[in-house]
Amino acid sequence: MYFGSVKFFKHLIVTVFIALLVLPTVFAIVASVKSAENTRRIETMEATINTFGETLPDKLTAAVRKIVDDTLKVEKSALKSELNSQVEGLNQQIEEKINGLYESTVEQLDELYWNLNYYIDLQTASISEQTSASMNTKLQEFKEALQASISLQIDELRQQLNMNSNGQTADGD
Repeated sequence: MYFGSVKFFKHLIVTVFIALLVLPTVFAIVASVKSAENTRRIETMEATINTFGETLPDKLTAAVRKIVDDTLKVEKSALKSELNSQVEGLNQQIEEKINGLYESTVEQLDELYWNLNYYIDLQTASISEQTSASMNTKLQEFKEALQASISLQIDELRQQLNMNSNGQTADGD
């Protein structure tokens, strides 16, 4: 009878001892593989964010220029016919439209800023679930630095838009 014998309990003890050695080792290997995958994901996200940060100002400037150019093309013929009789009125309309474009661009930038923050929050939450507590603190620091960088870039874009708005207002006068 094997189940009640000393040999059975000896095999049971050896099996439990081996399981106590093998299971933590397997879990440690799995955890290190997941940690390496998360590190690669973070590096990929950092590269994407850096690329996005580098191309965002150029795309916004081009979009603003396109909007301004389209508006000016539409009104060029009207400006030519009414220039002699309504110079002051047209200057005021151009200024209002530039302010409107500026305000809509600011709104778009704010919306983009909040969308980026929302996207960053979603990505941070997803990564936080997959990483350890120390990785969570590093991600929080990265998030704050990224938000500060984005805020600085948005502030710089607003300053450029203010300068462009002031320059175009001065040109229109």
